[in-house]
Amino acid sequence: MSEHIETIFLAAFFFPAAAAVLVFFMKYVSAILQARVRLGQDEAYRELATKAALAQTEIAAALASLGTALAEIQSRLAVVEKVLKDVECVEALATACVRRPGRRLAHECRAAGVLERGSAGESWRPRAPPRARSRRRRSPRSA
Repeated sequence: MSEHIETIFLAAFFFPAAAAVLVFFMKYVSAILQARVRLGQDEAYRELATKAALAQTEIAAALASLGTALAEIQSRLAVVEKVLKDVECVEALATACVRRPGRRLAHECRAAGVLERGSAGESWRPRAPPRARSRRRRSPRSA
């Protein structure tokens, strides 16, 4: 009977000790697996952050080019508006001159900058719209 008690005594200590070792081993393996998953997520996040930074840089460059194009369009639109305003003013003045010719109207037209003196003794004529500036740069003159 003493062998039987000895076996029960060893089993009573061995199984709880084996269970404790097994629990700690499983906990250690679980921590390793969680660390690997977390590392993979961190790398994916870094890659995503890099892509987002590159996309933001590209968007900033595109926005800058669009701003430049918008400024150019606005300047062209201002020139077109001025030309249309001059044409409208000339038409109104021509209509008014047909209805009532006189020096006072011509004086008003000259003061408004709508009429200019013609060359070679010509009378006053409507001012020509401004020409579009050339994009080509002129070379500096050599001294």
